[in-house]
Amino acid sequence: MTAIRGRVFAAGPAAELGRYMLLFHSEMRLVLSIVICLVALPSVPGQQPRMFDEWGKISINDENARLDNLAVFLQKEQPTWVVYLMFYDSTRVCAGELNARATRAKKWLVTRGIEKDRIIWKNAGYRENFTVEIWTWGPDVGEPSTYSTVSPTDVRVVNCYRAHRTRGTKHRI
Repeated sequence: MTAIRGRVFAAGPAAELGRYMLLFHSEMRLVLSIVICLVALPSVPGQQPRMFDEWGKISINDENARLDNLAVFLQKEQPTWVVYLMFYDSTRVCAGELNARATRAKKWLVTRGIEKDRIIWKNAGYRENFTVEIWTWGPDVGEPSTYSTVSPTDVRVVNCYRAHRTRGTKHRI
């Protein structure tokens, strides 16, 4: 005979199963309590990553305005934080476009007073549409994770070079 919570059961496989279920239930309550405590802990100031902004294909003027907002935030509120510019290419990729956009964004932030060593850009992979994510982090936190949603085998690279025309130039076909 086995007693669980004051009830008497016959010995055998059913009694053993009941005992294991009771232990599992107690362990799960303990684990759940620990998880709730961890989630409820106050965050350490300056150590939590923050997604500052995200955008797709936008005009250069709109991109510069968003980068200006980032520069103001970094200078006034977090002067020691590092910024990660995460660039995701789309399924139709113009050769060299991602590198050009990333380099231009970094140069823009440098002209706005952000030190070069605080700006890190990464080719983060591929998504359905071109995406830029801006993450700000404390200097000792590490790097943000990348989340590609498209396999590199599903990407088509094209040459998007467009020759600039000048007035008065005749083109032969």
